[in-house]
Amino acid sequence: MRQQVASSPKSSPKVATALAVLGKGNRMKPTKEEIRRAIDSYFMQSLDGLDVTAFVLDRIGRDEMERDAKTTHRSMEQAKQEMGKLISQELLRQMFWDVEVLDSVKVDPTIWPGLAGWVATYTQHRVGRRR
Repeated sequence: MRQQVASSPKSSPKVATALAVLGKGNRMKPTKEEIRRAIDSYFMQSLDGLDVTAFVLDRIGRDEMERDAKTTHRSMEQAKQEMGKLISQELLRQMFWDVEVLDSVKVDPTIWPGLAGWVATYTQHRVGRRR
């Protein structure tokens, strides 16, 4: 069963804003290794996993996602969806014992201004112990 998490101490707007600032300016290529590093960076700041997908997408950035979509002959929508699946269904599951998929939430432009123009929603997660 999917559920939406409204807010917790670790997923407060203040924490999410700090994570968004941490990711800003640190653009990366969307390789599995770079994505794993971004996930590690996220979990150094927040233990809950709620905004890990938003954080990774913000670190990659629109330009790099568009470049990746073009070189792999996919639409931007396909590239974003596949990135979300890679994070949720593969990488988080390799890194953590339990991964709970929660609801999709709208991007809050006050927290994720770099995503607001190209990402409408992202799926939140809750993770268990690290492997």
